[in-house]
Amino acid sequence: MTDQEYQEALVRESKSFSIIWLLPMIAVVIGGWLLVKSLIESPIEITIDFPSGTGMEVGKTKVIYEGITAGIVTDIRLDTTDLEGVIATVEIDRRAEPLLRESTQFWLVKPEISLSGVTGLETIVTGNYIGVKVGLTGKKSTYFKALTDPPPLDTQVPGLHLELQARDLGSLHVDAPVLFKKIVVGSVTQYELKPKQDLVSIRVHIEPEYAGLVSQQSRFWNVSGIKASADLSGVNVQAESLLSVVQGGITFDA
Repeated sequence: MTDQEYQEALVRESKSFSIIWLLPMIAVVIGGWLLVKSLIESPIEITIDFPSGTGMEVGKTKVIYEGITAGIVTDIRLDTTDLEGVIATVEIDRRAEPLLRESTQFWLVKPEISLSGVTGLETIVTGNYIGVKVGLTGKKSTYFKALTDPPPLDTQVPGLHLELQARDLGSLHVDAPVLFKKIVVGSVTQYELKPKQDLVSIRVHIEPEYAGLVSQQSRFWNVSGIKASADLSGVNVQAESLLSVVQGGITFDA
């Protein structure tokens, strides 16, 4: 072999493709896919302004919608703008993003015991949690101001929604039963004072299967507590039901 042939052999390039070059390309593709996946599945961080941090715990208090966990509290700090209330940072499952509109409402659900009854019993098992009422209007938002009490029942819920007026509330409260022939057929959903009319407005919801019992001639009255009368024959005690004695209630005729 001459010197010229030897030099040509040294500079001749191989045209075959080495599989080693595939490894970096595969790594880039996998890395990009993992990055996109993490961005898609990463939770959405929102803040909720509460009047108090009592009853909430970081890493334990959940956001529950329709019985499903949609988020969890990750931080609670004092609201330094006015030193009133706290701001809770909450991570929301990205699949629940449609819930986050300006009109969406949040509130803390916890057990409460009073003379009018017991509410939030489910929290004895699940622990305190943040309830959600989805808003249908407004833009997307990541800041919310919590309600101090649960919102009233939506009027879109099936059944009959009525507004009653009374001189006073008596011992009625939200969730107090509405009775027909001593059977629970609905509940009180909201009440408010009407100062100009010197009346109390009481909103009630009748379950769909009992809505037909109400007519234009129906009369409603408060049956909270016990009525007693006495004469020479003895003492006569009347009560609509044990439930109305404990919780208060409204009854009506057809």
